[in-house]
Amino acid sequence: MLTVASTPNPIVAQMSSPSLPPKAVLGPDTPPTVIAESQAMRAVLEKARQFAATDLPVLITGEIGTGKSMLARFIHDRSRRRGSAFVSKHCGTIPASLTDTELFGHGRTLVPGAGLKRGLLERAHGGTIFLDEVSELPISAQTGLLHLLHTREIVRIGERVPIQVDLRLITGITLSESERPVSASLRPDLYYRLSVLRLHLPPLRQRIEDIGPLAQLFLDQIGTRLQGQRYAFAPEAIGRLKAHSWPGNVRELIGVIQRAAIRSRGEQIGPMEIDIEDPAPATSTAPTLDAPSRPPPGSSGELSMMLEALERTRFNITRAASELKVSRVTFYRMLKRNKVELRQDWVLGHQKEDDA
Repeated sequence: MLTVASTPNPIVAQMSSPSLPPKAVLGPDTPPTVIAESQAMRAVLEKARQFAATDLPVLITGEIGTGKSMLARFIHDRSRRRGSAFVSKHCGTIPASLTDTELFGHGRTLVPGAGLKRGLLERAHGGTIFLDEVSELPISAQTGLLHLLHTREIVRIGERVPIQVDLRLITGITLSESERPVSASLRPDLYYRLSVLRLHLPPLRQRIEDIGPLAQLFLDQIGTRLQGQRYAFAPEAIGRLKAHSWPGNVRELIGVIQRAAIRSRGEQIGPMEIDIEDPAPATSTAPTLDAPSRPPPGSSGELSMMLEALERTRFNITRAASELKVSRVTFYRMLKRNKVELRQDWVLGHQKEDDA
């Protein structure tokens, strides 16, 4: 088994079961490990090791939730740049109006009273930058990246003097193996420069041998947070996990394992604790485009969504509810529905810090 460890996230929420008292504090995990029991992943990691020995750009493709950022970190950690910065950014999270300054920075004279801002590319000097969903960048930013690849230089917004930047550029695009990599939103000339080296991450349904080890790994990490609680899967539970198609890939698997640990009344996780969402039946009704995408009530997706909102807002209930566009009352109902109990003294302490 091949694993790549990363620092676990802070613990988030206290979980309880109807028949057991609250035991400890439990939090969501970042997908922390690359496991390669399957031949498909072994082949990917072998290529990744080869690519790590060079400084050429790498394009990582794969479905959502397959772990593109972790593979980028895998490459960085095996490269000559491993002692320097690894900067990771999802391009879709940057407001279009701020993309250029976020990537390239700005000079002192751009905004009256504002100081110099070093962009992400400058901060990655000497190391590696991973830009996920690079096709979501506006054309101006794509042009700047193309200039960087040609000249190894960037120009801060509002300045004219170029800055030399020495970095390794790794990018990611969400698409399946059969989809065309060049979309209308990505400049073809940029794509060809970004994809000098290319890796495609197989979906979890094509890595059946990895599902059991991954599930046990995530379960062990949860147990560590529960004061050393040890869990194990019953064979029937592993069979249920392997039978699922995993449209959300590793990200979906993590949510299912979190929920299984919460529902467990003992050390063994059985098939009844494996709460997997079945695919929604096809309907002829067109979806409402402006309706927010929300997981079904009580699902593993809803649980993960709440935990992530709490972590982002440092456990401020009002702000977490606002992020999810629900009232505080509804948010508390969602917590109760998913059997999540927050330590009130801890939550209140963080809220006071935020209000200070």
